Amino acid sequence: MYSEVLAVWKREWENPNITKLPDGFFDRVKEYLDRLDEEIKSRVGNGFKIDLLKSEYANVSLMTDEIKVLRRKKIAKFWLEGKKLDATTLTPEESVEFTNISSPPEPDAVAETKLAVVRFLKEVQELIGSVLKCFGPFKPEDISNLPIELATSLVTQGFAVELLTKSPLPEEKPK
Repeated sequence: MYSEVLAVWKREWENPNITKLPDGFFDRVKEYLDRLDEEIKSRVGNGFKIDLLKSEYANVSLMTDEIKVLRRKKIAKFWLEGKKLDATTLTPEESVEFTNISSPPEPDAVAETKLAVVRFLKEVQELIGSVLKCFGPFKPEDISNLPIELATSLVTQGFAVELLTKSPLPEEKPK
């Protein structure tokens, strides 16, 4: 299983697009980590084998977390750029997450404001931005495009994590 996680991790880092995961990938990784955890707990002492198991557990956990973050960033980037996303490459959980993304920003709002895509960690009631525009309410795991000031405040307070920041569109110079 370690080599499969490593291969998926490498593919996600090397490919700008979301890659197709093997069926049940995250479920199998969770089962594998559970088995490693049980084996670590069942061994007595601090031998070499326990150190190896702990290292393997830590590495698989880290790679799995990075795979999830990379995939979320790619989803957010595709959405923010208005690109079409191949739904067959998404896990069922990502498909649900992707449908929870609020509507894309209006073009004039993007031109005026620096934006950030955030993933909510906690439930947040409706928010009012600096231009008196309402955002929300949001549930944990919702993803939304917000003005950078509002996003920064939510991240600082631990309500969300930033996935992507997008600068305002440059003004077109007259010809």
